[in-house]
Amino acid sequence: MREGVTVHDGWFYETVDDSSSYAGWGSSIAVDREGNPHISYLVQERGFFSPPTLKYARWTRFGWKKETLARNLVGHNDGKFWAVNVQDGAITSIALDSQDHPHISYVDANHDPARSMTCSGEVCTRNYQLMHTSWNGTAWNTEPVDREYNPGSYTRHGLYSSIAIDPRDLPHISYFSIWDNACTDLAGVPIGQGPLCDYFLYGKLKYASFNGSAWSTETVDSSTTSVGLYSSLKIDSRGNPHISYMDWKNGFLRYATSSGGSYWFRSVPDRQNSDTGRFSSLAIDSRGYPRIVYMDYKNGHVRYVYGTFPELDKKTMTITAPGSGASADTVTMQGDGGQEMIGMVPFP
Repeated sequence: MREGVTVHDGWFYETVDDSSSYAGWGSSIAVDREGNPHISYLVQERGFFSPPTLKYARWTRFGWKKETLARNLVGHNDGKFWAVNVQDGAITSIALDSQDHPHISYVDANHDPARSMTCSGEVCTRNYQLMHTSWNGTAWNTEPVDREYNPGSYTRHGLYSSIAIDPRDLPHISYFSIWDNACTDLAGVPIGQGPLCDYFLYGKLKYASFNGSAWSTETVDSSTTSVGLYSSLKIDSRGNPHISYMDWKNGFLRYATSSGGSYWFRSVPDRQNSDTGRFSSLAIDSRGYPRIVYMDYKNGHVRYVYGTFPELDKKTMTITAPGSGASADTVTMQGDGGQEMIGMVPFP
């Protein structure tokens, strides 16, 4: 057993980074073909209210190798609260390609200074941009993915991001995109007083994909005024995306998938109470079906759902007959081009 490793109840654990009392925010892990872990995470090097630094650590036969990838990202005092859901939302996500090269998604308020601030009078708020950085074997390549910006508007792209690599080694990212100025009037309210501004963010679930030369972005779900938090993305063996996420306004767990084209098939796996779907994590089984674990916050429980789905007829936009043991409720068209099966229920 290597030095610095502690064993307890069969678990081996060790400290990767103790450079700060606030190291490890928004951490994400991936394991390469040799069984070595790769970790992306944030460190607040100068205390809780300091802007985070993006770091990357990987295990080698010589120990942990750590690198600083970007500094002064998001979260410092910008006249607004850094509410719990935004603090958690400014996370990192890591995935490895077939060469075991890491790809990381994160948010940055300072990458493009011309777009980083929106001011109203003397009050300024920071606009977040979704970023992607990857190692090509010799160097890190960092690029903006979504920095859509309208002067005078308040935007935060890239919260709750989740990255996945498709069979062609191309990255895809799901994320929450805030598009409203609902919080600007709360600037300057002392911490601990008044409502937490960012609990009332208006936003939608978006999806970004890289085709080998450029990124494209699209809206997956804007069916409510706040939908897309806690997203988890997986790409199946055919290159199709699957996303679990939370409808914050209604408190539902949601799921979306697409098999190409311009539409997304969406469903609501769990609507049993008014606050379920936080911290969702999705996996795809050997049959291509989603399995999702998440928090039922109202009852304080961990919940797990899985199911089979009927096939979609792309031409007629109808659902064909479900397979054995499956059922479906009413199908409705959504204004953003998605197709939704309300109350997805076939759980064997």
